Amino acid sequence: MKTIIFFLALFVIVTNVFSQVPTSSIYSKDYYLKKNKNQKTIGWILLGGGIGMIIIGGVTYKVQFTGSIGGVPLQDNHYNNTLPNILIGTGLGAMAGSIPFFISAHGNKKKAALVAISNQNIFLPQQNILVLKMQPTLTLKIPL
Repeated sequence: MKTIIFFLALFVIVTNVFSQVPTSSIYSKDYYLKKNKNQKTIGWILLGGGIGMIIIGGVTYKVQFTGSIGGVPLQDNHYNNTLPNILIGTGLGAMAGSIPFFISAHGNKKKAALVAISNQNIFLPQQNILVLKMQPTLTLKIPL
């Protein structure tokens, strides 16, 4: 009795492991377009944030360098450029970090254009005649 239950449990586990995965979620056009959109969004956020940090760092550097705000001289003549340097460096790093996201977004957009799931007519012999049947296909265009 124990062996029968063991083999039934094993059979249930094995059938779940080898079941088919829905084709709409793996490497479809929608998958690559969604990935493209997400990577472009991340790239634009990094680029805009980097530009903002550079502007803020440049403005604070100028305020500390001139020693005045709006023509009014500051009391303290000690200049500490640590914060503006960190802001400018982080901004440059964020702008440089956006480049790989834009490049991979472009590659995913090209993959979305090449991959398509469609139906194709195939001829099948059935009782000595050829019958047209629709066969789902995954097509991949390879430009040469």
